[in-house]
Amino acid sequence: MAHPSEDRINRLYYVPASTANVEPVADDRADHFYAVYCNTGGAVTLFSSVAQFVDVSGLADDAAAQKYINPTTGIAFVDKATAVALGDGTYEHIATDGVAITMVAGDTFYGKFTKLTTDGSAIVVAYAR
Repeated sequence: MAHPSEDRINRLYYVPASTANVEPVADDRADHFYAVYCNTGGAVTLFSSVAQFVDVSGLADDAAAQKYINPTTGIAFVDKATAVALGDGTYEHIATDGVAITMVAGDTFYGKFTKLTTDGSAIVVAYAR
């Protein structure tokens, strides 16, 4: 069993507007953000395996389908036709491609985020572990 100090916040990151590619500092024993709190609303791009609802028939092409994980294989879809065959639903987004989420002041997102980026207006506080 891990020591109780491992369950506490290791570092707090203040992320001002227009900040790109913020990652936890490995020297602080932190390898991911587990909570992102929005102080001032705007768009925040989270990098992780975020699950989201996808209208697969509305995907533009094979490249758009390859941004989602095929639940039957555990790897990215190879083409749009394979995604369409499974139908609309909630799919895991590949971790290397961020998902932009509009946050309002007071919102908190929890997860295991490897990196984040803010647009020109969002100001967030990220908790790293």
